[in-house]
Amino acid sequence: MTIGDTITIEALDTDPYPLYRRLREEEPVSRVPLLRAHLVTRWADVHRVCRDAEAFGAAVHDSPLSQVVGPNLVHSDGEYHRRLRAPLTAGLRPPVVRRSLEHVVRDCARALLRERKPGEEVDLLSAYALPLAVRVLQKATGLPELPVESFAEWVAAIAGGAANYEQNPAKQHRAEAASAAVDEMLGDCLRRRTQGTLLAGLAAGGASFAELAATVKLLILGGIQEPRDLFAHALTARLTVPGTGADLAELVEEALRYGSPVGTVTRRVTTPAVLSGTRLAPGTLVLAVLASANRDPRCWDAPDEFRVGRAHNHHLAFSAGAHACVGATLGRTQVRIALEELLTAYPGVRLTEQPVFRGWEFRGPASLKVRLAGAP
Repeated sequence: MTIGDTITIEALDTDPYPLYRRLREEEPVSRVPLLRAHLVTRWADVHRVCRDAEAFGAAVHDSPLSQVVGPNLVHSDGEYHRRLRAPLTAGLRPPVVRRSLEHVVRDCARALLRERKPGEEVDLLSAYALPLAVRVLQKATGLPELPVESFAEWVAAIAGGAANYEQNPAKQHRAEAASAAVDEMLGDCLRRRTQGTLLAGLAAGGASFAELAATVKLLILGGIQEPRDLFAHALTARLTVPGTGADLAELVEEALRYGSPVGTVTRRVTTPAVLSGTRLAPGTLVLAVLASANRDPRCWDAPDEFRVGRAHNHHLAFSAGAHACVGATLGRTQVRIALEELLTAYPGVRLTEQPVFRGWEFRGPASLKVRLAGAP
């Protein structure tokens, strides 16, 4: 029996890192029957899977994600992928983020913090990180300013479906219901499109309604869940790990490496390939485990320790190659500013309970409870 034969969803969800450590050393390319895929866990192999589009194709139309959102730019290659990605790349370039979105993030963060008061005990995920991510996404995309709770439900449901490798019918039903709700919202939104937004750029590029809808679902998932969870990783470390210092940009980079809010990327082998001595035939499904690559001791000293300011922190939290996360600059910026504004307003903030992180495809806590306070 192999290690892959013994893997369970519960073990992955609870804490995948001991398992990843064992796989890297003993079974770096592991066939996992439960997932109907091979897990690839070493940094060099994961990096190759992400960048070698000739051998590892992104067009995986039967993935859990594709089953929820339909054909999409994450699981596509070639002209289709380039056409859908181009407007997002243009709208999320670093100069555009600095010019058009940084002030939006800061204004939204300050407005949310003004609703709080010193001495208050609060869940910073539901009261700050989540609504901040929703409001910024709404401004960037041109989506309507519906209640945060609606977007939170869609994120949770779509994420559950996207990670539903065990084919749980309840998860699939919930994800499909959320997908239909987003379709309905988008139909209304397109009738009053706001110029200068990501949605307007996609529509101007000739995207069909189905392509727009799939892309919006990806933006809702990546633009809300990932910065929310990254904020949780970063703030938890800032409040619990000695020596995290005042360089919040470096703090965010180490949180990306250490926490890897997105755990894997999915590829299908298109030509015979070899990874760490394992031969992979065309048609084989592989999950390149970003979270494991980011803890590979071949690349980092003491990789299971949170250390701000690592030299050459070449993590793969945003993947690499043609499918690298298009929202990486906005994600980094949003979390850095969220931390800046929180720590400026409440420099004495402290945890009231240790957050419990769960998940392997998407990893974060259910809550982040703190007590707000001024300078100690």
